[in-house]
Amino acid sequence: MKPELEIELLRFIEKLSDRRLYFIAREFNGKQSDYRVTRDSLIPMAWDWISRGLAYFDITQQSPSNWDLRLTEKGKRYIEEEDENPYNDNIWYASLLQKAVGISEIEKQYAQEAIKAFVNEMYVACHVMIGVSSESVIVRMAQAMAKSDLIEGYETISNAVGNPRIGIRELFSKMRPELDKAKKRIPGNLADNMSIWLDSMFDVIRVNRNDAGHPTGSTLSKEDSIMVLRCFVTYMSKACRLINYLDEMSNKAKHRTS
Repeated sequence: MKPELEIELLRFIEKLSDRRLYFIAREFNGKQSDYRVTRDSLIPMAWDWISRGLAYFDITQQSPSNWDLRLTEKGKRYIEEEDENPYNDNIWYASLLQKAVGISEIEKQYAQEAIKAFVNEMYVACHVMIGVSSESVIVRMAQAMAKSDLIEGYETISNAVGNPRIGIRELFSKMRPELDKAKKRIPGNLADNMSIWLDSMFDVIRVNRNDAGHPTGSTLSKEDSIMVLRCFVTYMSKACRLINYLDEMSNKAKHRTS
């Protein structure tokens, strides 16, 4: 089923007072839409939504043909119009790809695993996957810094990147002061509030990932996961833009010297 059809149908169904399948099909086909449905085509869709916890049949009527298809609370959240809606994996992931230009294939893979884990209520797994994706972008940022003349201590960063024994926290601690020194040479929308979009998010993701990835017995709630998933899109967006800028400046410097 196309994600666009699914969202359009579910939002339409939620507005109806009569939600019997044949009535849904008749009313939906009577409105302006790029799609058409039948009662028979709605049956597998309905059972798919039920299996995913998005809908249920109200079986108070004796005849199955008169059963109403109703959205669960999870289903109602799924259709909310919000760019970083974590209840809808398609919308959340599309927003991430649109905003985090240059995100790597590895980061995409783990981000997809994270949002799938969340919608299936596997919150510990969600945090582990977000943490791995975050570590990947930090390493890429360090690699971009190591090649950039904008970074005073690029040799220090280069040595750190080449050290297989260095942990992500130690690597970040070497990167962060160099980014502060380079603030005047970095666009304001990236340099400003770096302590919020970079430091705070890195720490939250790292700590939650460590708690989730080790047998500490720590629990991570749905609310913890929602917060991280929503902030992760902004975090990745700015991190990718910073990497792209450093790479662009490095390439320009190479052309000037060649």
